[in-house]
Order: sequence, then C-alpha cells, then structure tokens
Amino acid sequence: VVYFINNVAVHNNTIEIPQTVNGGYDFSHLSLKGIVIKDEDLSNSNFAGCRLQNAIFQDCNMYKTNFYYAIMEKILFDDCILDDSNFAQIKMADGTLNACSAMHVQFYNAAMNRANIKNTFLDYSNFYMAYMA
Repeated sequence: VVYFINNVAVHNNTIEIPQTVNGGYDFSHLSLKGIVIKDEDLSNSNFAGCRLQNAIFQDCNMYKTNFYYAIMEKILFDDCILDDSNFAQIKMADGTLNACSAMHVQFYNAAMNRANIKNTFLDYSNFYMAYMA
C-alpha cells in the first residue's frame, strides 16, 4: 500500500494514526490532499471535519465511517463498502461514487455539487434536505 499525503509518497515508513473507540482510525480534522488509499479496512474510522482534496479510496472497507462536516473536492470512492456511514452535512464538489455499496448511508443536509454516482447501491439511504446539482 502506498499513501500520498500532500503529494509526498511514503514507502516502507509507518505513519501512526490513532485508533477510534470502535477500532477504526481517527483522521478527524486533517487536511488530506492527494491521498490514495487502496485495499484497506477503514471501517469505523473518523474523517469528521476533514478536508479531502483529490483523494482516492479504492477497494476499501469503509463500513460505518464518519465523514460528518467533511469537505470533499474531486474525491473518488471506487468499489468501496460505505454501508451505514455518515455523510451528513458534507460539502462535496466533483465527487464520484463508482461501483460502491452505500446502503443505509446518511446524506442528511449534504451539499453535493456535480456528484457522479454510478453503479452504486443506495438502498435505504437518507438524502433528506440534501442538495445535489
């Protein structure tokens, strides 16, 4: 797995990310520009208040992940499990959910401009007061 944080590649080094109470990782309030994460278990992680620019999540398990109030610009979720996650009050511009499972997801009051959602399961998800243009 290779991580790109602020366009700097990190190989064979370890970055300590604190774990959440539920076993995921706490990325809350970080600015993650150009991060690429593939084939990782990020279930129960916390990205609340994060700024995610040009981020790619590919083949990741993100079950019950919290993105509350995150700012997402040109983000890609590709073939990810997002079931039971919280996207409430996010601000997304040019985001893509491709071939994801996003069942029971909360998109309450989310602003999703130019969102591209394709081949994604959204069964029982909540888009109450969400803005999509």
